[in-house]
Amino acid sequence: MKLLDNIVLTEITGKICENAIDCAVDFRLEPYSSKMISTDKRSWKNANGTNVNEPQILSPPEELPLSHSLGFNNLATFDSHRLRHFSERSLSGSDNDENLAQMVGTISRKTLFNLTQMLNTSFLDYDFSNKKGPSFALVASYQNVRESCDRFLTPVVDGYNRFSYALWDAIEEEIKPSDCVIYKYISSSEVDPFTEDGVLWHFNYLFHNRNLKRFLLMSCRALYMQNSDEGEADEDWPVQYEYLDHTADVQLHSWGSTFEEAVEQLVIAFYSYHTSDPTTIERDYSMDVGGKGHDRESMIYNLLEECLYLFETEPFFIGRTVKILEYKKEENQIMIRSHGESFDKKKHPCGTAVKAITYSGMQIHDNVDGKAHIYLIVDI
Repeated sequence: MKLLDNIVLTEITGKICENAIDCAVDFRLEPYSSKMISTDKRSWKNANGTNVNEPQILSPPEELPLSHSLGFNNLATFDSHRLRHFSERSLSGSDNDENLAQMVGTISRKTLFNLTQMLNTSFLDYDFSNKKGPSFALVASYQNVRESCDRFLTPVVDGYNRFSYALWDAIEEEIKPSDCVIYKYISSSEVDPFTEDGVLWHFNYLFHNRNLKRFLLMSCRALYMQNSDEGEADEDWPVQYEYLDHTADVQLHSWGSTFEEAVEQLVIAFYSYHTSDPTTIERDYSMDVGGKGHDRESMIYNLLEECLYLFETEPFFIGRTVKILEYKKEENQIMIRSHGESFDKKKHPCGTAVKAITYSGMQIHDNVDGKAHIYLIVDI
């Protein structure tokens, strides 16, 4: 496969990598021509022999109407065909995506070969040639790709929102995603660029536009990078919170010399409640989390709601330390940065799961014995 030049994509990937916060980001946007070069032709012939028409089973696709995930324009097109099992041969005997679109959850050997060659070209130190169909899955929609990418990059790339529009416009111009079949590479326990030590999280999407005879690789890895403040002793982060019994729930009580410090301690209390041993939480990377409301109570509620969302969804973030980056008192808006890691049941002893944040019984006291206090009830 031939890597195509695209100055706009190169500039955007450079901005994303250069503006990484508290970790190194290896972000790649690489367009490829599907036309085989001489080395590809030899590899294709040696690897496939006489089995060029045998389809390969993919991992289960994401949930969405099949017509969308397979790149059909509408349901009528999809419904007009009988779904054929992967073991059945097409009447034409040909091996292309149009025929394979009728075989749910399969991929042609030719397309699979192109996907692995694309990964081989991008990651020269690794060999993906032996990857089979289950190493890939169909992606439900381009919108899923956008949401996943935005969710991962927003907290770790400074100013990501400023150039994310340029990112999606450039992808639209290069590959026409609405006309693509989109695959997701599923990393296994085998050694590859996404399972090596120091990789915090990753995603890999591969676009195929058959009409343009073009592929696009979108790959990203967040890599561990030691923070300058990582060596701070735990005593630099005093425990200024407690858990109070409450009917069927639990009340978080935090305090500090200022309201801002009490908020920091409240978020730490929230994270620490999820594990019986908070000292097992390492500061591998950071997440920036914000909250805004019509008053301080709703601001705190929305902040903790966002923290809960990030804990329950990828990357399953649990924080060890918290610092306020910005607090706009008049606008009831706050932004925090928490250092922590992805929650792992094998590493972090399970505490009690928080089901929801509540307004019930929330109290804010600005000056009780010279300290600010916050009381918040969570549903468990």
